[in-house]
Amino acid sequence: MLEAVPQAQPIWADHCRPKPDLAFESAKAAGLNIERARADMARPETQALLTPGVEDLTALRGESQPTRFVNARGLPSFGPDQLAALLAEEVAKAKPSSERCPCSPRPVVVMSMSTPGLASMHR
Repeated sequence: MLEAVPQAQPIWADHCRPKPDLAFESAKAAGLNIERARADMARPETQALLTPGVEDLTALRGESQPTRFVNARGLPSFGPDQLAALLAEEVAKAKPSSERCPCSPRPVVVMSMSTPGLASMHR
């Protein structure tokens, strides 16, 4: 199932017309018990796990999947070239300057939110 849903992503994850029910169909075909999965999704414990990620995504105004942030700055538009340019800007800012100690540059933090509640951070 962990491979079936991402492999079917071109079918269900159209940016203009997403069809999440088709993702469930792919998962079901791979052996997921859909009824139990939907019941588990509705449980308060599951919602509590997702809430912080949804709040972060809302606060940072994430509008696409996946949403990328570099030092809390979102991409001006989606694409690998835009991400590379934003990273280059932030890395240039992070390099030591005469005002800071040359041995301690600022870290550059990249945050990827592919699914609300499932944020990953890279330094």
